[in-house]
Amino acid sequence: MTLSPHTIDRLAAALAPEVVKYIFEDERFSDLLMEIIPDAVSEKLGEVDDNVRFDLYLAITERVTVRAV
Repeated sequence: MTLSPHTIDRLAAALAPEVVKYIFEDERFSDLLMEIIPDAVSEKLGEVDDNVRFDLYLAITERVTVRAV
C-alpha cells in the first residue's frame, strides 16, 4: 500500500494530538525525563548537590511539553 504525500500529511495532522497524548501518558516518557534531565543539568552546571539537582529536575519537568504543531 502506498499513500500520497498529501494523504500522509493529513493522517499525521489527524493523529498527532492523539500520539502526543499517548506519549505524555506513557510511563516510559516519564522515565526518560527522569533519566535525561538530571544528566543535562550536570552537563550544563557540572556536579551539583543531589537535592539541587532534584529540585531543578522538578522545575524543568514542569516546563517540558510535548505538543502537536
